[in-house]
Amino acid sequence: MKMNDLYPDRSQEIILICKRVVDRNLTVSSGGNISARLADGNICITPLKGNRSLADLRESDLSVVDTAGNVLRGSRPSNELPMHLAIYSVEDEVKFIIHAHPPLATAYSSEKMLPMGTMVESMRLKMAIVEADAPGSQELAEKVAMEVKRGANAVLLESHGVVILASDAGESLMILEELESACRTDLIRRILRTGCSK
Repeated sequence: MKMNDLYPDRSQEIILICKRVVDRNLTVSSGGNISARLADGNICITPLKGNRSLADLRESDLSVVDTAGNVLRGSRPSNELPMHLAIYSVEDEVKFIIHAHPPLATAYSSEKMLPMGTMVESMRLKMAIVEADAPGSQELAEKVAMEVKRGANAVLLESHGVVILASDAGESLMILEELESACRTDLIRRILRTGCSK
């Protein structure tokens, strides 16, 4: 039985979002990982990709794991699985997670900065930053989970991209796009202010 026969909606959503985040330059094709919580409580997640592009993944490439991280079906999961599991464990409303490397938000994370301004205040963004730790480590997973417990839905990982969480695939993509847009607007605002002050 194929993966999409078992989980038609979630597996198709993951593949669609994989393509969209790459097509919209919200991550490079070699980076990022995406997961969804299934109706049975298990987690469907993108695999450890190797040389494969995120945009080229198929439903048959996806992995299904239980809440302890045991592989139930499919490929070996992404090495960021601990972070995904930690988020799901602390927030029942989260159904979809995107970890990506959008250029501007990643640059902001490297400087430990959050975008500011009235545009940010009008968005659905609830942002936080966590200090760097080894990708895929339990330490990083716990730091992110702590910010999620405090209400964050967009966590910037120092020099390592962002993690977005939401109740569905569409909302998670919108939050990711809003975060990158907020960083772009804030950067332009800072440049203009610097130029005008000379």
